[in-house]
Amino acid sequence: MVSRAYFSYCQLYARFPEYLMLGEALRPPDVDCAIIEIPLAGTVQGRPTSRPPQKTPGARFPAVNVGGFRAADGSVATVLANTTEKPQIAKLSVAIAVSNPTLYDAQRRELQQWNSVPAGQAVRIELEPFGTRILIDG
Repeated sequence: MVSRAYFSYCQLYARFPEYLMLGEALRPPDVDCAIIEIPLAGTVQGRPTSRPPQKTPGARFPAVNVGGFRAADGSVATVLANTTEKPQIAKLSVAIAVSNPTLYDAQRRELQQWNSVPAGQAVRIELEPFGTRILIDG
């Protein structure tokens, strides 16, 4: 399962280097998605034990991670990664109006394009298990 996730996430670096390797990191936009809970194993004096996870609440994380990047040409990319082995829906909040955003898969195949997205509107993005998408504005 770890190798499936790793190889899925790494594909973006080969197909979108202008953002992920040569670009500038930006604060990512807000995303509305499922929250997953990871059980925490027991510890004794800060050391892990072999005991099964406690019944206390585990760590809670968004099922979809998001990152923002700007290329040298000024275009902005938002990367979404499903961190689970189940399909996920992410609703990406658009803080400022964007014109002609395009959604790509990890192979840089165009999946969808919008004429414009007004500020305050959310863009709904479907992700397969351990899948990635990149939304490019500009």
